[in-house]
Amino acid sequence: MTHLKRILSKATEFGNVGWDGPSGRGSLWLSQGFIREYWDYQAEKFALIDQAHERLAGAFGAATAPAADERALSVTSAGP
Repeated sequence: MTHLKRILSKATEFGNVGWDGPSGRGSLWLSQGFIREYWDYQAEKFALIDQAHERLAGAFGAATAPAADERALSVTSAGP
């Protein structure tokens, strides 16, 4: 909770967050700039996660493909 308080305090100082009424008691508002910055941050984070997933999935698929091919061959070429 302390981290959230620090973030809100800084955002309030920059004019990105505020309250209609006493601080912490009225309706909370967020500036368009604050929302845009948050969306951009999330987009960058998810893009990095997506890139890491693609790399790992590609490396995993390449590493297991020969073994999968060998298993498929042994099953299909097994005679009576």
